[in-house]
Amino acid sequence: MKKAISCILTAGVLLSVPAATGCGEKEPEREKFEYVWRSTEYELRDGLKISSFIRRGDELFARASERVEVDGYYKNINYILALDTDNLTVSEEELALPDGVSLSDVAVTDDGFLLTASETDLLTGDSISKLYEYSGGELTELISDLKAVFDTPGPSRFYTSELFVDAEGRICVSTNNAVAMFSPDCDKLYEQSFDGGLELTQSPDGSVYAMYTDDSNDTRLCRFGDTVEDIPLPDGVSYGYESLYFGGGYDLYIDDMTAVYGCDFDDMTKVKLLDYINSGLIQRDILSLAVIDADSMLAVFQVSDANGVSLDPELYHIERIPDEELGEYYIIDLAILSVPPRTTLYETIIEFNRMSEEYRVRITNWGELATDEVSAVELLTREVLAGNSPDVFLFDTYDERDALVDAGAFCDLLPLAEDDEDFDESDYNWDAVMKFVDDGKLCLFPATVNIQTIFANRDYLPYESWTLEEFLDYAENLPDGKYLQLEGDDMLTLTLSANLDRFVDFESGECGFDGEEFARLLEFAKNQQGASLADTFSTEEFLMSSPYLRRGEVMISEIYDVRDIISYLYMYYTAAKAPEDVVSVGFPSDGSGVLMTHNKSLAISKDTLVMDGAWQLLVHLADNIVDDVSSFGGIPLSYEALEYFKSTEVGRNCYFQYAGGYQSWAGGIGFANEEQMFPASEGYRYIVAESDLDYITDLLSAANVSELNSSIGKAIMNIISEEAEIYFAGEKSLAETQELIQNRVSLLVSERS
Repeated sequence: MKKAISCILTAGVLLSVPAATGCGEKEPEREKFEYVWRSTEYELRDGLKISSFIRRGDELFARASERVEVDGYYKNINYILALDTDNLTVSEEELALPDGVSLSDVAVTDDGFLLTASETDLLTGDSISKLYEYSGGELTELISDLKAVFDTPGPSRFYTSELFVDAEGRICVSTNNAVAMFSPDCDKLYEQSFDGGLELTQSPDGSVYAMYTDDSNDTRLCRFGDTVEDIPLPDGVSYGYESLYFGGGYDLYIDDMTAVYGCDFDDMTKVKLLDYINSGLIQRDILSLAVIDADSMLAVFQVSDANGVSLDPELYHIERIPDEELGEYYIIDLAILSVPPRTTLYETIIEFNRMSEEYRVRITNWGELATDEVSAVELLTREVLAGNSPDVFLFDTYDERDALVDAGAFCDLLPLAEDDEDFDESDYNWDAVMKFVDDGKLCLFPATVNIQTIFANRDYLPYESWTLEEFLDYAENLPDGKYLQLEGDDMLTLTLSANLDRFVDFESGECGFDGEEFARLLEFAKNQQGASLADTFSTEEFLMSSPYLRRGEVMISEIYDVRDIISYLYMYYTAAKAPEDVVSVGFPSDGSGVLMTHNKSLAISKDTLVMDGAWQLLVHLADNIVDDVSSFGGIPLSYEALEYFKSTEVGRNCYFQYAGGYQSWAGGIGFANEEQMFPASEGYRYIVAESDLDYITDLLSAANVSELNSSIGKAIMNIISEEAEIYFAGEKSLAETQELIQNRVSLLVSERS
């Protein structure tokens, strides 16, 4: 049974909740959901695998293949499909190639086809790339050795990439780093070499274009004709992130993985045509796209079953839904400040839209609107303060969220959770969630978290955890040749991360930075200036904790962010000679010393008019926002998301290098020389077990949220850092520095209180 193709908006469990207002008096209004396209599937016979499109003028064709058994062996049969875009029918023609000829690319001509293919000598195994004409089932050799006619040096194994025939009958052949143009009689006209990425396409008028990167890594566009002509591109087009297409209507079409835009060469203004998310199309499932015009396209989608097994690709005709036919919904505006690569966020939003009868999500990526002068969070904050707040906010690891929190932009999520009969706190690590409650309110929901701790080698550290006094007693008396990893301002962060409440009473507003304990801390941090192992290097050298902990040269790691299982295991299998000799000693504190910080967090505007829908979206995101876990997506607090997290990590192969760094991959090795590739003397091979998740669970249960992660905590740390820097430089005395910190922080705390 095939899973529902991504471009068909089928409903699963429907979210049918009544529209509700927020704190304002306005009622929400339904809006037309724009840039929506419908999809209709072509009927392809079983076994036919369609791969890419071919253009000849206004006609569209497609390459396809079929794996068949012949005399006990399997071979691929190649086909060219003529596509009727009006009646959505297909006619096919087989390319009957002899044994030993492997097809590379095809161009359609008035008389048949041109082919680039490699011909392999079945006795010697030698392979030569050639250009052929194919007509009436006959194969005629036109260029006997394409490698010999290219001047640009390429890889040791020569291969061609793309093949086109332009309106003048000229033949365009590309490799990975060059394009050669030939006359209709196969005489070489010219060759253009390229240093960076290279991607070719053809317009309906027969012109061949190349998008490429130049010596400065800037993205360029050129057209091949009598000569190579540079063509301007709209601002912001970047090779590898945008794809270019040609069709009727506009001069150029741009796909930025979220939408398709049309633009003309004379003004380069991008006009949005197709929104993938609004249309329920998962863009990364598209194997090939062809633009017919501004209202219709063809797309080949990769498809898999419920178990993730790939099935035959499917061909769809997609067309714009006229404005008068668009549905009306309550719109939930979702603000993001950045999108990580390979994200599944868009698929998660599409899933929500499919399940909801009432709501549709509209995403604005504020990172795309930022300039060199104004950051994304500044732009967003201005809009919120002006009364134009989005409904839901999704923040990623390094997104700045304090300004919006301080502005009171978000509502308290706890009453929403209490009022939702379907919401079950036991579906989450609720104890961890509640640790992010500030002043009785949960304004930021921690979908995923980073765990911060300090690692040490038990052979050199007599503590399982330590108080601030124990840390200072230990650190002030290190033997010669033994170092701490941190110094100066970083050392202040280390010592204050779990101890700020020792010096600040946030309820009474009283501060204690003028006492002996803080004086000792400041003096110690000053003495640590220039006292790290890195300062002993004669040249710049990257210092990683692990090998130096293992050898006992460094006593503690830097502040370590645990954002997945493997990064945590890496320390356990490299920081000492055996995992049991590694201890997560944590930050100096009177508690566990383990801290949590936001990775991905969610918030709802206090002024939203669609509060119920916004809450439903927040819960849906919290349960599904675990994309790119192996790329440090954080530890999910939803148990449903945690199960997915486990499935992505458990069973992964790891190689932890004693000299620093690690590799991880899914599946087996696939190499006979495993020991040579991953020598036991240089690292530790390990397969992640389900029990390893207990490490993370234990840390979560012990972790607290540092005051330094709140906006006032960061403001206090900025004051301490500013004044400490002057003290470290010898420009002020210890007493003067303490007095300035005491006065400035006391004023700040009293104002905030």
